[in-house]
Amino acid sequence: MTTYAKRFDLLVWLLLLWHTTGLAQSESSASVLAEGHWVEIRGSYQADGNFLAQRIDLVEPEDNEVLIGTITSVPESGYFILLGQRVKAQEKAKFDRVDRNALQGARVKVEGHFRNAGNFSARKIRSRGEGRDRIIGRVNSVLRTRDGLELSVMGFRVLIPENLPVRHDAPVSRYVRSQPPAQVIVDRNRDDDDLFGKGIWLNDKLMLAGQLQTRGIAEDDFDLDQNIPTGRFDFKNTIRARLIYQATDSFFAIIGVNHSQLLRNDDQNGSSSAGDTRLSETYLYWLNIFGSSVDLQVGRVDFRDEREWLYDQNLDTLRAIWSGENIRAELSYSETLSDGNILDKAASNSMLYISNNNEDRHLAGYVIHRDFDLPISVQRTHVGLRAIGGWLPGQESWVELAYMSGKTDQFDDRGWAFDIGSTLSIRDRFFVTLGYAFSQGDDPASSTNDTYRQSGLQDNNGKLSGVTSFRYYGELLDPELANLEILTAGLGLRFNNRTSLDLVWHGYEQNELSTNLFDTDIDAQPNGIDTDLGTEVDVVLGWRSIKRWHLEAVAAWFSPGDAFGNADDAFLAKLQLRYRF
Repeated sequence: MTTYAKRFDLLVWLLLLWHTTGLAQSESSASVLAEGHWVEIRGSYQADGNFLAQRIDLVEPEDNEVLIGTITSVPESGYFILLGQRVKAQEKAKFDRVDRNALQGARVKVEGHFRNAGNFSARKIRSRGEGRDRIIGRVNSVLRTRDGLELSVMGFRVLIPENLPVRHDAPVSRYVRSQPPAQVIVDRNRDDDDLFGKGIWLNDKLMLAGQLQTRGIAEDDFDLDQNIPTGRFDFKNTIRARLIYQATDSFFAIIGVNHSQLLRNDDQNGSSSAGDTRLSETYLYWLNIFGSSVDLQVGRVDFRDEREWLYDQNLDTLRAIWSGENIRAELSYSETLSDGNILDKAASNSMLYISNNNEDRHLAGYVIHRDFDLPISVQRTHVGLRAIGGWLPGQESWVELAYMSGKTDQFDDRGWAFDIGSTLSIRDRFFVTLGYAFSQGDDPASSTNDTYRQSGLQDNNGKLSGVTSFRYYGELLDPELANLEILTAGLGLRFNNRTSLDLVWHGYEQNELSTNLFDTDIDAQPNGIDTDLGTEVDVVLGWRSIKRWHLEAVAAWFSPGDAFGNADDAFLAKLQLRYRF
């Protein structure tokens, strides 16, 4: 062989080696997965509804989602069950080497559109050989657990072992992260009170979802005087409905309506009833407006943060949202045009919220400015930092730090507050919670009003360890964190993933002596002589063992302290049942 021939062979060999190396798949830790990535997951669908991953590949976003597996049943003509999904396969669906009249037991590949859990619209069904179950779709959420990761993909709860790698042909940074469907955006940061069901698709673009709720609340001695009959029982039924119109991949609109009927039996005022119908969340939403990285939202929006320490309220707003891989910024201006109290209707709100866009270890800073158009002008600005999530092994912790400044007429207002705590998990069954919240009160020697006030939009509602959320400053007293020091201790028991019991104790003191207790459910006021407000014990049972149903039972007892003198105890009981559709 000549020298030139040898050189040519060497060159060909090097080119082949380079080409082969370039095509070789790379592997990364599963921690690289993020919301918006598209994945191909091979594994096995479990009887409990979970999908156990055995191989994961990053893929580019596709026009259709994919299910591969064995059809287990055909409940009715035009439908079949595949990997637990109810697949719609009617006239427009194309069948390839599959007999549409003999589907049960057939192993198939289905391409189509995932609408919601249990609702997959097939476009193409074709025969498939033996192999593992497989799904291809968008990652809607990523949750880090003790054993690895949990992904939400097309309604599947995908379990990923800690040591399972993710395969990819190109660098991870080159994979486009697709925008979420409308329902994912609508359900972001929802708590149990506001979460609707998976919905019913009326056609390819229009979905109806809703919630039915019935609730009974019994209150006794909220004036802390058992000699005066002030008992009350409320029975309230509520229906909430929402229409989502997914016009395009980058635009959707929702319309929401709430109707409630209240029956009240009051010791002082007798029996009464009242109905109320109002517009709830109703807005337009543009994704990546004008080709930018900014989403735009216009209309009535439920502003809510995870602990509802800042806000949980419907506001009429113009809001811009920018999201990156490790940052998310929300800038909004809002008012309350209807269905609000006097203060909210008089307020204009400007808010900026910047976070690390991570739900597991959430870091954020914010500014909330409210300007009240009242006979006596009021302005308040809140600036704060927060950290929420699993920062330590086996613990879920929170840190809130806020400073308020403003004016009431010509007088300066200012104050600061913090809330810190953690819930320790013991074998994923038992939970211990400790927390301490502090808010500055007014020092009589100061020339300013030093009482910290919360935003006025807050609800102070969240979860500690159970499956249901509740008022974490006390179900009965339920105070605004203003001129208060609150010590919280809790024990939790998770019977299983769907049933929990929380026992929570609160101790309350004023930071500065005052005859005011702000925005609380009891009718009595402290005497201004002693700072000891008392203690409360709450028992909260949460149960969501049946699909779409959620039961919550609460019992609360408040024992007044010396700040109320010779006062009597107060009691509360609540039973609430929800059905989501």
